[in-house]
Amino acid sequence: MANNFNPQSFYAPMTSDARGTHNSTSSSSTLPSTSSSITLPSIPSPQSQSESARNTATSFQSKIQNAQQSYKTLPKSEPISNNKPSDTLPETGEIIFLRLDPYLEGEEREKYKYLAAPSLWKFYHNANDCENLLRSECRGKHVFLISSGQLSQQLVPTVHDLPQLTAVYIHCGDVELNKKWSCNFKKVKLVCWDDDKELFPQLFNDVMQMYVEIGDNYMREKKRDDARETYIVAMEKYGELFPENPKYEAFLKKLQEKMDAK
Repeated sequence: MANNFNPQSFYAPMTSDARGTHNSTSSSSTLPSTSSSITLPSIPSPQSQSESARNTATSFQSKIQNAQQSYKTLPKSEPISNNKPSDTLPETGEIIFLRLDPYLEGEEREKYKYLAAPSLWKFYHNANDCENLLRSECRGKHVFLISSGQLSQQLVPTVHDLPQLTAVYIHCGDVELNKKWSCNFKKVKLVCWDDDKELFPQLFNDVMQMYVEIGDNYMREKKRDDARETYIVAMEKYGELFPENPKYEAFLKKLQEKMDAK
């Protein structure tokens, strides 16, 4: 797949200030903090991947195109009272990407679209509609949400404990203000202004970890084909978006070992 951007132009290590306030320690839908993300020993070149893994690799350029043609907008539901317990469904391997912002209409940046493929980013302009979607259409799924500062203050307290909400990233101008209130919500992974150098690397790292967790769950359920496909998706996305990351080769080796395990 042709690169339309240079991953090195937007990758930068996360600062300790950006990470330290929002470590996650709760349920399985809540990702671990960045400091506990996949850390593996160095390995030989990624060319050492087995031929079988390469032969079954998915073409994500095609998936992005198919998603753009066939993706159906998730319907809005009737408002649901916050006092009514939300139903839960068995977890699936589906990942949902939401953006809550009063001004944004769509996502044109290739790296964000590629990370979400085969899904597309779903945009909302008010907290109520976004909450209704989370409660009615996302049960049993894994939701990653990027929100503006003001709207996140409205939404996060009402949906934070939903198991389907995996992680929240607050993209705002007043970072210090939003860090103060959001520090009480463990699923808020990051509050930042620079979405290229801070938000995207954090989001990417958390999504990769989620793919690994989904694949591991499939393995425990003896669904090896589903697990293998999930691991390969993660390997391809990592290689496309951050091929120069020093953790990349170790990530490949770890997933290859999982696929080869008896």
